[in-house]
Amino acid sequence: MTMRVGMVVRSIAGKDCGRYSVVVSCLDGCVMICDGKHRRLAAPKRKNLRHVEPTDEIAPDCMTSDRAVRKLLWKYNFGKDN
Repeated sequence: MTMRVGMVVRSIAGKDCGRYSVVVSCLDGCVMICDGKHRRLAAPKRKNLRHVEPTDEIAPDCMTSDRAVRKLLWKYNFGKDN
C-alpha cells in the first residue's frame, strides 16, 4: 500500500511505537507525521516508511489544526478496542 497525505498510520518502531499519527507529507523513502500533541502540524516528525504501518482510514481535508488531528486519532490511541 502506498502512503498518501492524510493517511492514518501506526508507528511500529521508535519512541512513539504503538501510537497513531497522520501523514502530513511524503518524501523519498520517508513520511512526515504528526499526532497533534507530541508532534504538532508546525513541526512534524520524519519517519522511515519501514517504521510505520498504514491503516485504511484517510483523514478529511479539514485537518488544518492540531485539535482536529487529536480528535481524529482519539479512537485509535484511546479507544476501547486497544
